[in-house]
Amino acid sequence: MKEAPVSNGIRAQRERLGISQSALARRVGLSRQALHSVETSRSVPSVRVSLALARALESPVERLFWLPREPERVHVRAVGRGPAGDAPERVLLGAVDRRLVAHVLDAADATPADGLGLHRPGGAMEVELFPGSRWQDRLFLAGCDPALGLLAHKVGGGAHWIDVPSDEALAMLARHQAHVAGLHLAGDRSGGGNVRAVRRRCPGRRMLLVHFATWELGFGVPAGNPLRIRDVRSLARPRVRLINRPATAGARHLLDRLLRRARISSSRVDGYDSTAPGHEGVALAVSVGGADVGITTRAAAGAHGLEFIPLSVERFDLALTAGTAEGAPARRLLDVLRSPSLRRELGALPGYDAARTGDVVAEVG
Repeated sequence: MKEAPVSNGIRAQRERLGISQSALARRVGLSRQALHSVETSRSVPSVRVSLALARALESPVERLFWLPREPERVHVRAVGRGPAGDAPERVLLGAVDRRLVAHVLDAADATPADGLGLHRPGGAMEVELFPGSRWQDRLFLAGCDPALGLLAHKVGGGAHWIDVPSDEALAMLARHQAHVAGLHLAGDRSGGGNVRAVRRRCPGRRMLLVHFATWELGFGVPAGNPLRIRDVRSLARPRVRLINRPATAGARHLLDRLLRRARISSSRVDGYDSTAPGHEGVALAVSVGGADVGITTRAAAGAHGLEFIPLSVERFDLALTAGTAEGAPARRLLDVLRSPSLRRELGALPGYDAARTGDVVAEVG
């Protein structure tokens, strides 16, 4: 049986008393090399040497030596399934409706993780927690609006933005995988589509819809609009390459409505099946020449030096359960949403209107 490692505070106590390593080694009858091996936990001293060290360092033995604590492990449901037995992944933990879930962090995400998770068969995950993890304060905000990152930063604590399309955010809320879902499925300023979607996906649950912002969606095209793109009919022209959003995105819903209205089949649109994650991803693809046009926000288009052709003004709402709204993390969220400073900052983003940010616009169920 492999012996458990033993940690010690010999060096710290020795330096506190001003004793050199060589002097301490002589006092306890060890070579300097042997004492160095003990101090660095490479070897475990005998009982006699341990008692001699305690006497020389004027400290009880139990304060000089201790067994390191075993890392705490929890078993949770992973959001998304990975291959069982694969390499451990950095994860964030959170309790959503009293269910513990783990979200795997993207490799490029510098957010400090709560622990390392290892996928198990059936969608389970075993997570080794890092010391000091504060997952109890976690608040997962799912949605596609890049301003959710700003909101999470202002809420602070354990608030974390997950960049997913509207339908997927709402599905995560329904599956108890996120505390808040951001969505723009209304197709206009009314928000009726958002309410209907929440009622359909979360039947029988008391839900709140809180207004975040209204914003402009439109075509992002290279500066100067070299292909003279004007409206959705331009997408059916030869040599016009689209970068689309996933089928679960509100921007895809908007495009499909416009194509149906113009009686244009998606098969006539070059790039209809090519997708980018998030509004920033669409704007980036157009800015580097990967596509000629894509639906994105005015803010994302401007950030990447694109010209913007407005198509729609839509309402972006935040959905959460009434139970979640009563918890401390969500109360902080609602306080921030109602703060004048957030409204001013959101309103300064191109294409955003924050006049009603923080208003409860609907109660469902």
